[in-house]
Amino acid sequence: MTPIPLIAIDIDGTLLNDQHQLSERNASAIHSATQAGIHVILATGRMRFSCEWLIHALGLETASIFVQGLHVADKTGKRLYGSFLERTTLEHFLPFAIQHNLSFVAFGETQIFTPKRDRYTDIVIDYNEPEPIVVEHVADYPIHKLIIFLEPTDAPSVRETVAAHMGAQADVLITQPEMIEIMPTGTSKGVSLRWLAQRMAIPMEAVMAIGNAENDLAMVQAAGVGVAVANAAQIVLDSADFITASNNEDGVAQAIERVVNLQSEIHSS
Repeated sequence: MTPIPLIAIDIDGTLLNDQHQLSERNASAIHSATQAGIHVILATGRMRFSCEWLIHALGLETASIFVQGLHVADKTGKRLYGSFLERTTLEHFLPFAIQHNLSFVAFGETQIFTPKRDRYTDIVIDYNEPEPIVVEHVADYPIHKLIIFLEPTDAPSVRETVAAHMGAQADVLITQPEMIEIMPTGTSKGVSLRWLAQRMAIPMEAVMAIGNAENDLAMVQAAGVGVAVANAAQIVLDSADFITASNNEDGVAQAIERVVNLQSEIHSS
């Protein structure tokens, strides 16, 4: 294995367990990696706001990737890179959402907006995101992405309907069983990971990326070492270079320990 100076890690369903908790083993493995000189970054669909506790707990010094790659910020929170949905895209979606009675939120840079709050939109609070703010017209604000909330059994068919409506105006992904996300076309965690790695002068073949969901696919494929946790979506499992244990079994730690141990052997030889 090529020495790995940069590791990108998804949060929900990957780093955190199903109770959204950080295990001691995962935290210890990340600390060991950073002490060994490896840069560890978060690559998540969350806002930076909801990741501050993790950044602090893990002592991360490197910039990280937020909002599905639509916001890259340094350790102080300063934005280094950002991408937003076009206003015309938002205005194309909003009547469709009303027609189909969709529950959705819109991620701004520091706030979350919605035309109506309900038990679905408030799922974001479970992820430590800010409470959604009810506004009359979401398109009046700079928006990174939209999230539709629904029953997991309905997600595949609704995703197809939404994707057909949005066409080339946006990318439509299932990112959690109960979430469909609408993002600017051609954006992803993978695109932002390439951008950040280039900024750090690290070739992609020397990057490890660990994820579980469809929104992690681009970075798992882009990285020199793409890792899927055992609970990952089949498309991610099929694309990974290797599969580690699940998010409930410290899969992130096991993958990192493999890298740290290898690099220790290289340095000692």
